[in-house]
Amino acid sequence: MPRISNVRMVQLHSSWLLVLVAIAGCSGLVTSDQEQNNGSSTNMAAQTQGNVLQLTLHEVMDTEGTGKLAGTYLLPDGYEATDEVTWIPDNYLTPVVGTTTLQSDDGSILMESMSGLQICFGHSPAGSTGIDPPKSVCAFLINDWKKKHPGLAFSVVDKKNTPVPEDSQSPPGGRMYSNRGDVQLRYAKDGTDFLVKIHAKIFVMETTPVTTAIGGTLYEGSWVIQNNYTVTAPEDRFPDAMKLFGIVLASYRIDPHFYNTVVQAQAIIQRNFYSNQRQIMETSRIISQTNDQMIDSINQSYQANRATNEKEVTGFDDYIRGIDRYNEEGGEVSLPSGYAHAWSDGNGKYLVSDEHGYDPNVGGPNGTWHEMEKQ
Repeated sequence: MPRISNVRMVQLHSSWLLVLVAIAGCSGLVTSDQEQNNGSSTNMAAQTQGNVLQLTLHEVMDTEGTGKLAGTYLLPDGYEATDEVTWIPDNYLTPVVGTTTLQSDDGSILMESMSGLQICFGHSPAGSTGIDPPKSVCAFLINDWKKKHPGLAFSVVDKKNTPVPEDSQSPPGGRMYSNRGDVQLRYAKDGTDFLVKIHAKIFVMETTPVTTAIGGTLYEGSWVIQNNYTVTAPEDRFPDAMKLFGIVLASYRIDPHFYNTVVQAQAIIQRNFYSNQRQIMETSRIISQTNDQMIDSINQSYQANRATNEKEVTGFDDYIRGIDRYNEEGGEVSLPSGYAHAWSDGNGKYLVSDEHGYDPNVGGPNGTWHEMEKQ
């Protein structure tokens, strides 16, 4: 981005300082051959029995920056999780990019989530820099998928671009807007038909073009890829895969203290636009260690961010709306609907079942289970 107008860009986005901080759900534009590992979750060896689904609270750790907990979500039994929290100190809008990949034990189902990737662009009489925001989110998602799967023939089942009116703003010196894209693809591999569902929201912020003294125009901006979700599954298993991914997304909770760290680190990056990475990362560690108090303004932003992310989750697909909420010590728990009973062991493990008379305390997994009350 041309250095001449850094101040203009900081002024333009300063009012959105708290709005744009988000790990957004789970947190990849990650390829299907990414190395899998269990992260910090408890790996469940027991398999799902009949119509009983087992879920375990999974922790996402920020190993690169603060060294602390970044968030949690419910991981379905039979899936491996790979999470990454990446600090990018040059990104003044979203200094943290979160990615998650879930893969079924047989490798046929892949669930991916990414949010916070910032891309800059600029135009001036001297030339252009960066990459301009896509005019069509769907076209962007399809092209990105094609690059990751070269030579694989596919068909587009459905696609829809939708503007986000609530994100449209016209502050002095520029404008902000968002568009959503939803794409469904189909392809065949090794005799099996697969479906792919992709969703993303792209937020754009750009300055108003101005005429320079030497002629020509000057303007610049950034665009952020948020809530980028991809589910790939055999066609006959696709509805169940979508529902499981919905559980993961709906159950994701950003740790409040980590959110506090990101907000304050973002403010530091804006004040020191070209500070080196070591200084920024050291600053984030200091904030995390010395300021775990959530101030009122950040807490309000945290709650607003949760509400926004939940709206994106439920808009991903109709299957994801099939979620029930239960009362549990320590807060609310989101679990899949369609089950008559839900149990908790009080230590982050949950069971749901529609089998009449099923009791996990009799012949079930180890532990002591209590039934939860549905809201």
